[in-house]
Amino acid sequence: MEKHNYILKGLSGLLLLFCFSPVFAQEKIVAVAGKDTMQVVDLTTVKGRIWDAVTQSPVLGAKIQSKDQKYSAMTDEKGLFTIQIPGYLTQLYISAPDYSLIECPLQGKSEIEVPIFRTTTSIRSLSALTVDAEITSKLNGDLRAITHSGTPGIGASMFIRGFNSLNAGSQPLIIVDGVIFDNQYDRTSIHEGFILNPLSNISPDDVESIQVIKDGTSLYGSKGGNGILMINTKRGKDPVTKITVSSLFGYNERPKTIPMLDANQFRVYASDLLKYSYNPSYISSLPFLNDNPSYYDYARYHNNNDWSKDVYRNSSTQSYNVGVSGGDDVALYHLSLGYANANSTLKANDFTRFNARFNSDIELTSKFKFSFDLSYAQTDRELRNDGFSESSNDVIASPAVLSLIKSPLLIPYEYSNTGYITPDLSDADIFDVANPIAIIEHGIGESSQTYLALSLKPSYQFTPALKLAGAFNYSLNSLFEKHFRPDVGVPTTYLPEVGGNSRNQVKAQNSKQLALAADLHLNWHKQYDKHVVDLTGGARFLSDSYKGEYGSGHNTSSDLDHNLNGSLNYRATTGYDDNWRSLSWYAQADYSLYEKYLLSLTASADASSRFGKEADLAIQAGGVNWGLFPSANAAWLVSSENFMRNLPFVNLLKIRLGYGFSGNDNIPNGAALTYFSAIRYINQYTGKTLGNIGNTSLKMETVEKKNVGIDISLLNNRLSVSGDWYHHTTSDLLAWKQFHYMAGLEGYWTNDGKLENKGYELSLNLKALTLRDFQWELDGSLAHYKNKILELPDGDYTTTIYGGEVQTAVGQPAGVFYGYKTDGVFATTAEATSGGGLKILSSTGVDYLPFTAGDIRFVDLHKDGIIDERDKTVIGDPNPDFTGSFNTRFSYKKLSISALFSFSYGNDIYNYVRSRLESGNELSNQSAAMQNRWMSEGQQTSIPKSSYSDPLGNSRFSNRWIEDGSYLRFKTLSVAYEVPVKWIFLSGFTIWASADNLWTYSKYLGVDPEFSINNSILYQGIDAGLLSQGRSYFIGLKLNL
Repeated sequence: MEKHNYILKGLSGLLLLFCFSPVFAQEKIVAVAGKDTMQVVDLTTVKGRIWDAVTQSPVLGAKIQSKDQKYSAMTDEKGLFTIQIPGYLTQLYISAPDYSLIECPLQGKSEIEVPIFRTTTSIRSLSALTVDAEITSKLNGDLRAITHSGTPGIGASMFIRGFNSLNAGSQPLIIVDGVIFDNQYDRTSIHEGFILNPLSNISPDDVESIQVIKDGTSLYGSKGGNGILMINTKRGKDPVTKITVSSLFGYNERPKTIPMLDANQFRVYASDLLKYSYNPSYISSLPFLNDNPSYYDYARYHNNNDWSKDVYRNSSTQSYNVGVSGGDDVALYHLSLGYANANSTLKANDFTRFNARFNSDIELTSKFKFSFDLSYAQTDRELRNDGFSESSNDVIASPAVLSLIKSPLLIPYEYSNTGYITPDLSDADIFDVANPIAIIEHGIGESSQTYLALSLKPSYQFTPALKLAGAFNYSLNSLFEKHFRPDVGVPTTYLPEVGGNSRNQVKAQNSKQLALAADLHLNWHKQYDKHVVDLTGGARFLSDSYKGEYGSGHNTSSDLDHNLNGSLNYRATTGYDDNWRSLSWYAQADYSLYEKYLLSLTASADASSRFGKEADLAIQAGGVNWGLFPSANAAWLVSSENFMRNLPFVNLLKIRLGYGFSGNDNIPNGAALTYFSAIRYINQYTGKTLGNIGNTSLKMETVEKKNVGIDISLLNNRLSVSGDWYHHTTSDLLAWKQFHYMAGLEGYWTNDGKLENKGYELSLNLKALTLRDFQWELDGSLAHYKNKILELPDGDYTTTIYGGEVQTAVGQPAGVFYGYKTDGVFATTAEATSGGGLKILSSTGVDYLPFTAGDIRFVDLHKDGIIDERDKTVIGDPNPDFTGSFNTRFSYKKLSISALFSFSYGNDIYNYVRSRLESGNELSNQSAAMQNRWMSEGQQTSIPKSSYSDPLGNSRFSNRWIEDGSYLRFKTLSVAYEVPVKWIFLSGFTIWASADNLWTYSKYLGVDPEFSINNSILYQGIDAGLLSQGRSYFIGLKLNL
């Protein structure tokens, strides 16, 4: 801590010194009466020619200007220009409509010739319905975005440069149009397998740009530790009225499913499973094994049904958007209206959004300006539970899961007495597995979200150098969810916690979040000959209020009664009323010398209501503890040096260095406080219990960041390469400190952990061919990170998730899998008994059971002949060795073709789905792989024998269920054609088509290797059977009027 404070004070002192340095940097100033001060500078003349790198023709109307835009010129019809600039300037910026911006180093030359390339139109994300999909497609090289599932609009888990936290979240801070956007990552839905997506409220059609900020996040202090995702929406640019109309139509194929046992195979499996536990006469009397056609239940239990055909479907997607921009000399505006509807490939799992946005920029006087923005979105979903439930006691109500485990001997509907299929849904059966069609048709799953945001941003220009600006934002986010599990088709379930039965269940929750944000800052920008100084200082205040209610109950009067009311059995209610606030004082100083030596110093002092009153922070002022987050970033534009003129093939060479601190204040609200909570006892009496043990020293996590980077452009910008190496150390890591079990309390939150995260990133752009009518461009990215836990308050511990164990241990990466190793299956009795054999403590805890032929051969790491906890070890790591993407684009005249591939290498997956479908210990259906189970002495196989209730634990968590999750995915193929039009009212017409998820290569035995069931670090790499991503095909058009 002392070292940390020493570094903080040093950087802060440097920042303070730098803020006053312009006083000593002034050169000759000539005062002009009645005017602002002006500087006498010597101008030099630069001439040149700008031409199209592909057609070799001159570019008319290209703008050549200095970085501050004070000096500029335009090219004539021959592409020629002449510009006068101060002699200290070392580079010019060249831009033209439909061309990429070029930074051109002068290197002391007075004449330059610059080829420029047309901007490549990105067509690979036109099918995106949410900004998450846009990010996954466009920015896969800047961050790791893992699509949660195939549910429309569900979003993705996003990580910038690996993991910097274990318990405070590792998702980036989202900033929309300069305002911090509530990420909602810790919000819980009542629908299993569904994750609330904060970005679903923003239409991709409204997005102008998306930027990932990895360094220099100290400006956002205790909120910038995981990096920043900066989203800017479209605004009016000129007074000319422009109308854009876009639409898309999509067709989604039903996803691939796991091959399951058919009716005959299941019947054999069931007989094999039961033969060691029940006598033959009982087994033969079971209705599904009774082959007498005159048996009254023969028709019901003698079918051959593929349940996946009943719950999956081909589906459609549609989206429409109209954008209007324009204005006059006083005000500019952009207005957009959008509608999107996506039907899922899983029935009763749909997405609908209506959105509207109005952005305006108003210039009341030459000095006073302001922006007013308004956005609204209504997002409605029909949902059913998705994936396996994490709790084994819960009723499985996911149609997708039920389609796997429901016996193929049954069909969704009942038979009449005469043997005909009726429209009545089949009710509970001997297997005690719910009817998925009953869940789809009689269940209810609703999620309705309303989002409204108002933003006002005034600014006043006191002098050409001094400006005061503010941003004030109000947002409302309300959510209503409802879930109903019917009685029909669902087995009655015993509730051990209340000692009663549940026929049906209803749940509902509603919540409302109000957020107020205020930012006020002063900016001073001045140029002194070769020195450019930009100083900013201000304050940021955030206030959030999150209130909600939740209720559940069982046994409504009928499946037509879906409401929470007083007649319900086993009612449960709860609520929350969270309020939190934060205040930040921040300053930033940017300095440029000759526009090639760049330095940026930033600092933020943050206070938060989430911090404990006795938190040990860098500053104590006004009775409040403040965390201090300074940083320094420097860059050297080597390509602007005169000695580089002898290397004309080098167009850009920049070296970057960064060092600083940022934080993560996403600690639980109230974690620093001790409080009581209400509790219901024996479902009758209400009382109070200690809800939390407060830690008055609790504070944010602090991330120390080091970065070295390089940017290179060669051969007239045909080849561009960027590389970064980073090293992050998170101190004051949020960790859970466990009480001794005798205390009767679980524990409390502390800052006693430490985490290291380091890696590198590479990106490349190559304009491989630039012929007159044909161009070929390649993009690629590669990223690697490696994290390691350095300190924990109570040493190593494991967390049970979906029956597996995730270890958190010093010296190990975050989220590793911890369990038993296996070495095949005992093929013979002799193998099983060799060397005394292996055994396991029985469920009685008194005697031991020996492993026999057909059982799994577990590795006895402790060498004592007993398989127990001492034989567990690390068996897998969900963190990849490499991730990345590559994209290739071809253009022929007005036709463009783009292909995007993404990949992950070296990550392990815990295939929980396979652990259930190859367990061989229950009467639910199993995967077709169970055909290869051990069945006879001497059989060589990797799948053990079936055994009811699994007394030897063959299906326990082990490396049997850990698989290589590496994959290469053909993510998107897109084709677009710009129709040549000459109509006076139509300035552009583009038609396009695309296909997503065309092909995936992977050794993973599950349906899809790309998924994320939860944003939490500990849940990464666990496959719980969420809806997978299938192939999708889209066509669309875009009109510019």
